[in-house]
Amino acid sequence: MVSNGGVKRRSVLAGAGAMTAALAGFSPFAEPSAAPHPARLTALTDPDLVEAFPRYADVAWDPATGVRPLRSNGAQWWLIGSSTAEFAGPHVAALAARHGAALYLDAKAGETDAQISARMGLAPERLTFPADTVPAGPARVWGTAAPLLTRASASYEGMLEGGSGAGSAVTGSIGWDSSRRAVRFDRLDGGAQTRVGRAVRFFPTASPAHRADVALFLGGGKNSVTVPGVSAAQIVTGWREQHAWLVPKNPWFLRQGFFSNTGRDPSGAVRANIDAVNAWGRRELGSRFLDVAGWLGSPEVWEAVGVRPTAEDLRQQRLGNLAPSLADRGGSHLSDAAARAWVRTVVGPRLLALGWV
Repeated sequence: MVSNGGVKRRSVLAGAGAMTAALAGFSPFAEPSAAPHPARLTALTDPDLVEAFPRYADVAWDPATGVRPLRSNGAQWWLIGSSTAEFAGPHVAALAARHGAALYLDAKAGETDAQISARMGLAPERLTFPADTVPAGPARVWGTAAPLLTRASASYEGMLEGGSGAGSAVTGSIGWDSSRRAVRFDRLDGGAQTRVGRAVRFFPTASPAHRADVALFLGGGKNSVTVPGVSAAQIVTGWREQHAWLVPKNPWFLRQGFFSNTGRDPSGAVRANIDAVNAWGRRELGSRFLDVAGWLGSPEVWEAVGVRPTAEDLRQQRLGNLAPSLADRGGSHLSDAAARAWVRTVVGPRLLALGWV
């Protein structure tokens, strides 16, 4: 059954009691704040923001022209984030497959919110080439300055802004060359040597085509919240910009909050930021917010994951930290069993409850 608004309904929802309570607190996502943008380290600055993308129009998707709609139909999912999203990717892919949806995995362990926003196309990376010149293609260039690219960055393709002379449409890919410990730019087109400006924007070609998808932000930003001097307000501002970057007509997105790592000092600055960001999500995003910290701190988590808690598990849980039996990779990530249970018992039912699948 499909409503007039085009949203598919379900007569029976998984976990009806708990989900009804969650939906009762639903509120529209907050509009972008007028507050100052955060430091470049974590998110966005006004000159970097890209407000529109030419492949979008308020029409049905036409595969022949590549024009996409401004509203998702639930058949395309976009998984965005850093390590939590990347490691949960197989479970999200399985969930998408069960609902007949295609999943675009766009997550990379270790990335900050700024790196995620650059690859999304919201605040593109800025490249400075030696002598402000890109060699004739195809070619490989080392020594390109790219402030956001690090050894944790994912490689991706895109197009340089501007350019002059013959063959000025420069396409290529950027990534981290671990053998040289340097940024690598691969020019993919066969154009002539091209002069470009300094700090020229590099527009990604893949991710922006998913702005109308059901967007699942599963954990993006936790690598920013742990940076000294970064505030919860800066993280929230970056999130708001990412939400506003999605298609403007009732975007379909879920945003996962943060959990506190095993052994984290509950009175430390990082924990204060985590708690503040989660409080904002619960207050402002309503049912679009996935409260992973609340789930990990609940009595129900043990049955969902299939683990019998130890005394240390319960102690860490009381402190508001990730319990060791639910953790992996030194206590900073969910175990695979916990990630699977999270997707199966929370993410999937929430999508059903919202009528997005």
